[in-house]
Order: sequence, then structure tokens, then C-alpha cells
Amino acid sequence: VVEDELRPLPVAGGWSVRFERDGAEPLLRPLGSWTTLDPAFSGRAIYSTTVDLDASELAGRRLLLDLGDVREVAEVEVNGRRFDPVLWTPYRLDVTGALRPGANELRVIVTNTLANAHNEARTSGLMGPVWLRPLRPVVVELT
Repeated sequence: VVEDELRPLPVAGGWSVRFERDGAEPLLRPLGSWTTLDPAFSGRAIYSTTVDLDASELAGRRLLLDLGDVREVAEVEVNGRRFDPVLWTPYRLDVTGALRPGANELRVIVTNTLANAHNEARTSGLMGPVWLRPLRPVVVELT
């Protein structure tokens, strides 16, 4: 009997994105390539959102943050805790230790290549979709 179906939790709320450059203002927008905003931008953009979790979604589980499609490098912070950069697909990392019941602040800092600054506009940023994917550890005794 399956009691816990381990359904992924979408991180689909409003996302704020801000280019890391002087005078940049945060914009509320859906996930997608930042080349629609500035095709020549090469650098870093900071994506922010809040994820609400209840205790039952955390109890006895590990939660992987699955960023979906990212171009090119992602750095993740959850509730102020920084994780090692994620450099290639799959863009997933275990964020269990940083999550808590209630509101959780999520920041994803994405860095693209210099191609855009050299007139080669490439898809850049956090495209998603973003999910929290639950895992339940299982202990098997071998005799």
C-alpha cells in the first residue's frame, strides 16, 4: 500500500528577477529567458520567490530543488543558506536542511556566458519549471 505518493511540489508563485548591474530594478515576471528583456546582457540575474510549506510536506522526507532548464550556472540560497553552484544538468540539489514549515525564501542567481555581450544573443536565465521533489529514505536490512 502506497501511503505517500511523493508528488512534486511546484514552485510556481510570482518570481522577481533583477539584473546584477547598477540601477537595475526587480521585475515581477514569469520564468523565461532574460534575452526578452535585454538581448545583450551578459552577467548575473537574481530570481527570488517565496515557497510556503507545511510540516507534513517536510516530515520524513528529503526535498530536492529541481530548477528545470537553466542557462548557464545557478547558485541557490534557501532562507539565507547558500549551496554550492550547480554547473550542469540536471540542475538539482538537496535543500532539505534549509527548509522549514511556513514561508521559505528562495533565491537563484544565474550567470550566463559572455556571448550575449558580443552580439550573439543566447537563451539565458532560469527557464524552469521549478519543483521541490520529495524523496523518502528507505532502509533495507540485508541478512
